[in-house]
Amino acid sequence: KPQFLIIKGIVECNGKYLVLKRSFKLEFDSGKWECSGGKIKAGERPEETFIRELKEETGLKLEKSKEISVLEKENEFVKSKCHVFFAKVPLRKVRLGEDHIAYKWIKPEEFKKLELATFADLLGEYFNSPKKYLKF
Repeated sequence: KPQFLIIKGIVECNGKYLVLKRSFKLEFDSGKWECSGGKIKAGERPEETFIRELKEETGLKLEKSKEISVLEKENEFVKSKCHVFFAKVPLRKVRLGEDHIAYKWIKPEEFKKLELATFADLLGEYFNSPKKYLKF
């Protein structure tokens, strides 16, 4: 069973959190919402992946970030390990990459109302308790 190593980043600016809508051209979870993230490349540290993916997907540069957890998910086809990061950015000006068609900055309580992509669904706990998890 193949194993994927990925990252997801919860990005905050002035009390709102960034979510991205996946392109309809993508094979999996097209049109669903997620946080920035992607596969960890060989020889890359998870934090390097987060910085790279955030820049590719949004054009945003980090002010500061930290890893808040590692989640594992398995089904009959694959096993995945996801490093979850929290980050702050100074500006909300997003330049979308090719994998996303829309973005929005939301309040934590709005997260559960979105149609979520794989792994994004596992991040609900952090949005339910932002004062506990989403801080430095």
